[in-house]
Amino acid sequence: MGSNNRRLPIKWMSIEAIFDRTFTAYSDVWAYGIVLFEIVTLGGTPYPTISNSELLPLLKTGYRMERPDNCSQSMFDCMLNCWNEDPLQRPTFTKLRELFEELMSQSGNYFTFEINEESTYYNVPSFHSHSNGFNDLV
Repeated sequence: MGSNNRRLPIKWMSIEAIFDRTFTAYSDVWAYGIVLFEIVTLGGTPYPTISNSELLPLLKTGYRMERPDNCSQSMFDCMLNCWNEDPLQRPTFTKLRELFEELMSQSGNYFTFEINEESTYYNVPSFHSHSNGFNDLV
């Protein structure tokens, strides 16, 4: 697999990808759930107050991000399904497409374009800062 010193996108990786180095369509669905979080928050940072080293044990104990302020419960449920610890319980991309088609056919907003700049996922140091939040990659 190469060098163990490579930087990995831990906050986008599934539990099995982090701990077992197992990469499948199921782990891609987990990452897609993180991307959904970024889309819904209009560029918010996932797990903004948690370092990579702190995140690993939290994920194993069932911790998941909270619902963003501007996200509907149904959209957040899609994200949570993507982050199921059991890869076989995560939706497939086909199922996600069906869920989104259903969601879009319903009246109402599944997320809003309002940004609460006080939310922690908008107030993170830049990648160029000297904060350990981004530099302590596993």
